[in-house]
Amino acid sequence: MTSTLRDIAETRFAAITRREEAALSGAAAELDSIREKTARLKALRLAKEAQATADRIAKFKQHRRDTAGS
Repeated sequence: MTSTLRDIAETRFAAITRREEAALSGAAAELDSIREKTARLKALRLAKEAQATADRIAKFKQHRRDTAGS
């Protein structure tokens, strides 16, 4: 009887362990996905800021050229 109870307990423990590992694996995959999305958004934001800065510099230079001849 002890062997049977032990076998049942080991089987249940193994099933619980598999479910926990699957849940952790899913959580890790979700975390990786969130990190990738965050990195893409950061890259897009930085590119947008760089473009805005370049536009401001170009506008400033053009203004200087326009007013230098006056």
